[in-house]
Amino acid sequence: MADGFHHFCDQKVFTLIMDQKEFERYIDERYNDQCQWYSSKASLNKKRYYLVQTLIVCFSSLTTLTIALGIYFPNFEWIRILALGMTSVVTVFVSLQKVFRFQENWHEYRNTAESLKKEKYLYLAGLDEYEKKEVTNSLFVERVEGLISRQNTAWSMRSYGNGKNSPTS
Repeated sequence: MADGFHHFCDQKVFTLIMDQKEFERYIDERYNDQCQWYSSKASLNKKRYYLVQTLIVCFSSLTTLTIALGIYFPNFEWIRILALGMTSVVTVFVSLQKVFRFQENWHEYRNTAESLKKEKYLYLAGLDEYEKKEVTNSLFVERVEGLISRQNTAWSMRSYGNGKNSPTS
């Protein structure tokens, strides 16, 4: 019960500190910026994922074809060398996909962008927790910042795991 009271008090203080003009500035400078950032990063990672996957499929197919040609033309040593080189290219692309996690980033960033949009729709429609008119601005900021914070934490965990690979260790 005390937690709920402190939460209510914190929201009231926040409401008193952030007037409507500051809230609009928050929307313009922070919220819209984050929506655009997550959406553009999702699109970029999607494009990179599809590019790398397309290259993997193409080079894998060409490698198979080159090996088959090597069977029919055993006197051409360069065919085997070409097949080996293309296998290496496929390995590099698969490794890049694993290291940079384009697909995972694409999905995470898109989910965050869509969650941010949904939050604004709930706020504008006065639905869900926004039915309480006196705390809508502060609640919106709190929930948006929570979404962003969760995404940052998830990215950090995906990137650095249990902290052994973090830039500070």
